[in-house]
Amino acid sequence: GLNLSEDHWQELHALQEYYSRRDDQISVRELHDALDERFHSKGGYKYLFGLFPGGPIAQGCRLAGLEPPAGAVDRGFGSVV
Repeated sequence: GLNLSEDHWQELHALQEYYSRRDDQISVRELHDALDERFHSKGGYKYLFGLFPGGPIAQGCRLAGLEPPAGAVDRGFGSVV
């Protein structure tokens, strides 16, 4: 139900880029920090929650075609385990 703007696409591409550089298990904390840093000038992780109310990691990963890492919280569906 989201109308994807350029900012949405930037976050989805950032997730795909992060995943492409990782061979090991994805850490929710490291991914959170990477997104917060990447979007710091716009408000960081808080800004991303405005774009993805289901969670920048959980909802963002699903929309980017990625498997959300274990421990990613999605308020609509609970934790991903």
